[in-house]
Amino acid sequence: MAFCADEIEWTIVGEKYVKGKEAIRRWMESMEMEPPKFTVDTVIAEGDFVAAHGRMTMKDKDGKTAPYAYCDIYRIRSDKIIELISFITKTKTEN
Repeated sequence: MAFCADEIEWTIVGEKYVKGKEAIRRWMESMEMEPPKFTVDTVIAEGDFVAAHGRMTMKDKDGKTAPYAYCDIYRIRSDKIIELISFITKTKTEN
């Protein structure tokens, strides 16, 4: 959260939109789950944007660890993240 601007906007495409650092913090605390484990495969930067894509594992609604693929697009202003767009999909395997 230290890298986020107070007015950050986070969109998890097809799932959730949250605006503001404090709202994101409250939402994350309310989920009562352990943080996902990430592998970053590629990072691309151009101007004010950085995109990262890779794999992650996290527990699903049944408490079972499941594999996912993700792509996050960050927009940066004055060394702070002002927007994050996340594309996440469950996969059949970790690769």
